Amino acid sequence: MRKFQMILLQCIVITLFACSKNTSSDVVDKVNENHDILKREFLTNDKKTKFVVHNEPELSKEKMDKITDEINSSYQQILKYSNGYEWEETINIYLKAQNLTSYAQKGEIYIYNTRGSDYLLTHELTHLLLGYGNPKYEMNADYGILTQEGFGVYLEEMLYPERKVFPNYGIDVHKVMKYLFENNRNIPILDLVNNSVSHKYLDESNYPEMWKAYVHAGSFVKYLFENYKKDLVVNIYNSPDFAKEFETVFDQKLQSVEENWINYILTEIHPLNSEERAALLYP
Repeated sequence: MRKFQMILLQCIVITLFACSKNTSSDVVDKVNENHDILKREFLTNDKKTKFVVHNEPELSKEKMDKITDEINSSYQQILKYSNGYEWEETINIYLKAQNLTSYAQKGEIYIYNTRGSDYLLTHELTHLLLGYGNPKYEMNADYGILTQEGFGVYLEEMLYPERKVFPNYGIDVHKVMKYLFENNRNIPILDLVNNSVSHKYLDESNYPEMWKAYVHAGSFVKYLFENYKKDLVVNIYNSPDFAKEFETVFDQKLQSVEENWINYILTEIHPLNSEERAALLYP
């Protein structure tokens, strides 16, 4: 009898662990008469943030569970790079089926292509948890796009390198950057941190230039994290005078580090193979 009780207890423990391994235990679903999930609300494990996920494409419970796990995983990873920004206590995420560009606004994210597996979740969540813009952290690009978009590209690739999402579509962002350098399609880093010049790279009417700028930002930020202490890179996030702040924090000129980055990409990174070259958004 005692042996049976022990086996039963072990089964209960295993079952509870399986249910709570990744997904928050505070999940509340709003369902329709067919038990399809219309909206899911849950608290993160640290109890600091409430996510409200609007299931507009009517995704299955299994897919909603997967996305919930990804939100929690991304949340935990992004906060390792926290810069002291106080994000919204409630974040609404609107899941969309259409093949359009995902984007973030203050307190909410619109994620497209969610019926497939290639959707830009981590990148957009980075903007809401780390801030994007001026000292009040409104959603704008007053301080350039280098770190704001670079962090998003870097963390998306780090967590989900296989995803075919903007800008590198599952290819190592350094390899895409090498291709741009070798084809004389470089953007000076000072342009990407210039408050007035950088805005043109966020103009979707010139999507090729926007794509190129995001690749630059992602590769440069990745290089910084690979070669410098994490806290140094975090300290320059959202800076109003990036070049000056960079020199103060890193004790180096931005142009000197840029030269080292270019040399590293050109000498140490393997070129694109034929399959990767064919997958480029703008070859």
